[in-house]
Amino acid sequence: MLKPEMQIQVAVRNILIIHGYVVMESGKARSKVKCPVCKQAFYPGGWQGNTPGLPDLYIHHPAWGGVALPIELKAPGGTVRREQQDLKKAGVIHICRSVEEVLQTVSHFEAQFGLASNINR
Repeated sequence: MLKPEMQIQVAVRNILIIHGYVVMESGKARSKVKCPVCKQAFYPGGWQGNTPGLPDLYIHHPAWGGVALPIELKAPGGTVRREQQDLKKAGVIHICRSVEEVLQTVSHFEAQFGLASNINR
C-alpha cells in the first residue's frame, strides 16, 4: 500500500497526463523496484539526497511556453519543512494536500497568465 502522499502524487500525475500536461517528478531513484504484494514496478519515494525544499512535481503544458509550475505535495496533516515554508513564502513553490488542491492551483495559475485551462475540459 502506498503512503498517502504517494497516493496523491500518483493520482495527480495520472489526471494531469490525461489532460495533456507534462508532469516531472523529483525524488525518484534511478531504478525501479517491484512491489512485494502486486509485483508492479515503480520508482520508490522518500529521501533521495535532493536539495532540501525541492518540490515533488514540476507541472508543464505545451501552451505555457518554457514555464513550469512547482508543486510540493503533503498528505493531510503532513509536516511542511522549514525550507518548503520559506520557498512558499517567497512565491517559489505551491504546497498542496489533495488532488483537488493541485487542480485548483493549476487552474488558478493558468487564469493568472490568461491561459485557457485544460483542467476544466
